[in-house]
Amino acid sequence: MKTLIAQLGLLTCAFAFAGTVSAQPLVNFDFEDGTTQGWQAGPEGSSPFIEPFADSAVTGNWGLSVQPGIGGWGNVIQITCSPSENAALYNALETVYSSGNPGNYKLAFDCRWDNNGNSTWIRFHYIIREVPAEGDPSWRQSDETSADGDGNLSATLIESGGAPVEVWLPMNSSGLADVQAGAPAYQIYIGQNGDAAASYYFDVDNIRIEAIGGSSSDTWAEWPIGEEGWVDTGAFMGILYPIEDWIWSHSLAAWAYLPAGWVQTEGAWTWIAR
Repeated sequence: MKTLIAQLGLLTCAFAFAGTVSAQPLVNFDFEDGTTQGWQAGPEGSSPFIEPFADSAVTGNWGLSVQPGIGGWGNVIQITCSPSENAALYNALETVYSSGNPGNYKLAFDCRWDNNGNSTWIRFHYIIREVPAEGDPSWRQSDETSADGDGNLSATLIESGGAPVEVWLPMNSSGLADVQAGAPAYQIYIGQNGDAAASYYFDVDNIRIEAIGGSSSDTWAEWPIGEEGWVDTGAFMGILYPIEDWIWSHSLAAWAYLPAGWVQTEGAWTWIAR
């Protein structure tokens, strides 16, 4: 590390990167165009009707209203993606599963539900599965997984009562038939569990895939480290290359001293090498 510092020269200025620090989602369905953005009612025995609806928005002007269904999971929505259909979602899933660490990512969404004005408790589930190539009879999918609003798989149910909550579901694939990168297409199902779910409407907004913040060796601050070692921090500092407590900033074309632990929700201070 001493050799690296000698090459950087004198550290002559402090620089603040302000604003909210958050990892940019790999993909985000915000429904702001007034369409379902490719999401459909789930398979048989689930939701018969979904529509974009202004009153369903958690943020912005539009959200997705999912009307009660019967049987099965209760209310379920689904989407299919491939290189030619919903390609942004397909590329996001390819990034997740080619990383070798899908548990570093989460499927998250903002939602609310209510039952005649009363507070209700619901468990959310999801399945991600590969659509096999033509003539291939095999299917690989993640385990049916449920979680509370903190991604806690051991929790029971979460409560809304009409107030918006964020639900996030870890994307670790830990079944007998794990999801792998390179599938011709993927399908995602999100739904409420339990017979009582047929009585609840389901508003959902900002369905997204993003990195889980933490101290994983495959992340810097809360952003995933790519195969070549680069980190895309989006609007925060753009593309960075971290080495121990130093980063190379692509946009500044300079080294900066910025330990990952210095990055806070409000922003970060750093030293820039002259």
